[in-house]
Amino acid sequence: MCGICGVLYFDQGHHVDSADLEVMNKSLYHRGPDDDGMYVDQNVGLAMRRLSIIDVAGGHQPIHNEDRSIWVVFNGEIYNFQSVRSDLQSRGHKFNTGSDTEVIVHLYEEYGDDCVQHLNGMFAIAIWDTRQRRLFLARDRAGEKPLYYYIARDRLVFASELKAILTDASVPRVVNPVAVDQFLSFMYVPAPATIFQDIFKLPPAHTIAATQQGVEDPSRYWSVPYIPDAHPRAARDYADELRELLLDSVEKRMISEVPLGVFLSGGIDSSAITALAVQASESKVRTFSVAGGTGDFDELPYARQVAEKYDTDHHEFRVEPDLVRVLPDLVQAFDEPFADSSAIPMYYVCQMARQHITVALSGEGSDEIFSGYGRYLANLRLDGHRRKLGPLKWLFPNTMVKPGQGRLVSKWRTLGHHVHARPAATYFESLGGVPGWMKQALYQPGVLNDREDASVGIIEGHFKDSESESLLNKMLYADYRTYLPDDLLTKVDRMSMIHSLEVRTPFLDHRVIELAARIPPNMKQNGNVTKHVLRLAVNDLLPESIQRRGKWGFGIPVQDWMRTELKAFSYEILTDRAARSHAFFQKEALENLLEDHASRVGEYGYSIWALLVFELWCNQYLN
Repeated sequence: MCGICGVLYFDQGHHVDSADLEVMNKSLYHRGPDDDGMYVDQNVGLAMRRLSIIDVAGGHQPIHNEDRSIWVVFNGEIYNFQSVRSDLQSRGHKFNTGSDTEVIVHLYEEYGDDCVQHLNGMFAIAIWDTRQRRLFLARDRAGEKPLYYYIARDRLVFASELKAILTDASVPRVVNPVAVDQFLSFMYVPAPATIFQDIFKLPPAHTIAATQQGVEDPSRYWSVPYIPDAHPRAARDYADELRELLLDSVEKRMISEVPLGVFLSGGIDSSAITALAVQASESKVRTFSVAGGTGDFDELPYARQVAEKYDTDHHEFRVEPDLVRVLPDLVQAFDEPFADSSAIPMYYVCQMARQHITVALSGEGSDEIFSGYGRYLANLRLDGHRRKLGPLKWLFPNTMVKPGQGRLVSKWRTLGHHVHARPAATYFESLGGVPGWMKQALYQPGVLNDREDASVGIIEGHFKDSESESLLNKMLYADYRTYLPDDLLTKVDRMSMIHSLEVRTPFLDHRVIELAARIPPNMKQNGNVTKHVLRLAVNDLLPESIQRRGKWGFGIPVQDWMRTELKAFSYEILTDRAARSHAFFQKEALENLLEDHASRVGEYGYSIWALLVFELWCNQYLN
């Protein structure tokens, strides 16, 4: 696990300044405190920070091929590197290390840009081909590892995190207003955009290349059409295949020369990963659990049951965060506005785990590929109403629902709104971002314009790209392309790497994803039963109480916090006369929102959280 960065000047006569490259690299120290490396060849420079996991002694980067014509820096892990290495050796390639990084070099020699097709893993890769004077960048299929890039008139700059690119004072920090609106809509900025104009995220499963002639358009090298098998098998058959794949995925992700453990929440996903890890391990497995609060937010008793069943070396932690202190640290870690509040418990579980281990397995990805969220079922029900009432939709109003309209009027207008709305728009509204009526009230005049449609359009585009007739598959595909990489995996990457901890996600093995896409929708969401095939695959591994559990999520009491611990802090930050966010939002509207939430006129805690995060980000990143 590493952080990588680099620059390519289009003019070969413009040489890279090693001191500037070193500054970029130092900004990524937390991603790799064990080692660093740099390579400069006239107009190109590559650098990396290393968290040593595999071939601790010999895996120093950058790594080159036999004649030093190919150089690579790499962030991530290649789980099938041993079998790939054997195949490459049979083809005559010579290896100098035992690291997974070196297989990338020789795969590129053998297959060129198609080298990524042979990799099972999480990765962000930069390859410099000295013969072609060509820089090749690639990101893994699911988007577990980040890769940002900036294109200027004279150069391409890339890095694992935005902060490394921003060490260059000449990179303009111009906020993209469309990205601001998308942040409020999604609580994150969806790829390929970032909060800044001219800086981009390389989307998952994409590559991009640059030469002296300029930068090629990003190219997608892998996709999964969500089309069920033409001749479906029994659910039990899919479950058996899934069980085998998951065990193999876990075994591959347990290869490590440093201590390894499992994040255990007490839900189906992490409990199954724990059970399979115990099967695959010859020593006692370490498990780590965190509670995000009390009552409905406390999952520790369930996690404890799994830990006891499998006799793990179990560690628990209850989050009692110093919110005012930790929030600026989180904002700095993400580099962009990011308002998933579950980053706080993730921060603490990573902090706790790092005291004992360097690598952790986690259950991310299951809900997005096997249908684990309640919003999927809710939207399927709404779609049923839409189909039944469609011929009578003229009876229903097609107006935006706002608070304070009365219970019956609100229900009538809500139903009318959904009867008239497109399925993608209805799904977009269920994602939990700041609602459209609130944004209209908050924005300074002229800020919003038609950007609401731009946010909805992201979901509509993914609905179309899914190639599926099933609404469930369309929703799953949209989440796989947006929420999973840009929220969940971003959260895991930043909160783990800020503590120099590597997190691996067995559910995101591309073979598991491909299987999930082929399973008929009614075997994923079977009536009210979520993740039906997954439950069939792993239920015998779980205590009965875990089998019966619904989806809880990694939640924290944001609504209450905004009336208690964070009330005064939020008011002070958001209503300050010098607040930079007032370029986008009206001070009076912010005050009204804070007061309405405090007096329980409405439940606006998550919207206030997003606005607070945005203002704290402005304070840190806008000069």
